[in-house]
Amino acid sequence: MAGFISAYEMIRNFFLKLNELYKDSDKKKFFDIIKPEAKRYSRHVSGRAVDIKKNTDKKILFAIGTVLRRVNEKLCTHFDDQRRTIPAAIDESVKSKWR
Repeated sequence: MAGFISAYEMIRNFFLKLNELYKDSDKKKFFDIIKPEAKRYSRHVSGRAVDIKKNTDKKILFAIGTVLRRVNEKLCTHFDDQRRTIPAAIDESVKSKWR
């Protein structure tokens, strides 16, 4: 448990420092710090994941799931590119799965 608490404190202190920099309008320093760390914290931050409301049309969720990895979470449906190769364009073979 001690390892978890120290890791929690480390992350908490990191974000407190970021909040301080952001509030002080030192945005350059803020981005210099956060950019290398962003991937470590979330695929959402790097634009490689998205959460979609559970009540979204099932056809839309299915279509997104043909390209991205789908994870059903408690409050939303999560999609990301983990272990996926994202196509440069959506071709007819992918679109045919949507019908």
